[in-house]
Amino acid sequence: ALTGEYEIRQLGLNDFRWHLSNVPMAGGTLAFDDQKHPFTFEVDREPSESAVAMRFDWHWPTIKGIYCQVELKQYGEGDNVLESSHQVVGHRRSGQPTALFNLHPEAKRLEFSLKNALHRSTATIRNASLVMLSHPSNDSSNKVSHESSVEDFPVGAVGSIAADSSQVAICVIEIVKHLTHYRQSAKSFSHDWSAIHQPSETVNRLTHSDLLRRKAG
Repeated sequence: ALTGEYEIRQLGLNDFRWHLSNVPMAGGTLAFDDQKHPFTFEVDREPSESAVAMRFDWHWPTIKGIYCQVELKQYGEGDNVLESSHQVVGHRRSGQPTALFNLHPEAKRLEFSLKNALHRSTATIRNASLVMLSHPSNDSSNKVSHESSVEDFPVGAVGSIAADSSQVAICVIEIVKHLTHYRQSAKSFSHDWSAIHQPSETVNRLTHSDLLRRKAG
């Protein structure tokens, strides 16, 4: 839906400028952990671009409970940080995880930092790319309208995930700010979520899996 309303500029690994403390592995695999070895890279923003979506494929591990924290610092002139934000995304059975960010109108350089959000172990992803979004250049009225309302764009699909307690307030503000969007998306998923989290379904999964039954015992 987004790409239908915007012009896009897609950037891949060859367009990233990464820090030499942690470089891509063979096959373009990016490895990172929670503190000592984030994967950090930079790209330049064009003036017309008002949002960016980072997409990737999970490589390892693919177990539940592993999430990638994508932090974005937006720089103006020199080392002036205009805005800092984050998204926490997990792997999906189908489709690529996506972290979406609004861009500051005066940002010139974007610095992304990837970390393992909720676990200390190393995680890896592949096929990382950025989709830079801007309104069509031949529609000046659209461009002005979007720039005036860029902060009103919800960055999450269903909710917002905090990697630690310090990020809870930011997540709450995001959801309250876009309450109508998140309420509607939650309603659309509520039937499936309710079925998955029924107590009887939890017991059923535990008692019908040899591995889980042994662990539970």
